[in-house]
Amino acid sequence: MKLKFIISGILIAAIGLVLSHTYRPYVYENHINDFHLADVIGSIVCVPATLPIVPVV
Repeated sequence: MKLKFIISGILIAAIGLVLSHTYRPYVYENHINDFHLADVIGSIVCVPATLPIVPVV
């Protein structure tokens, strides 16, 4: 049960990092106004990704 939470947290954090490294450059290169979502996408996804891990440890 604990391992499932740890793996899900790691996968969600990895998705957040991939989005941060692909979405942000795309938005900046194409001058898209996304209301600063590109700047905070890592925090929006990666911070909740720690929630499944913190109670387990």
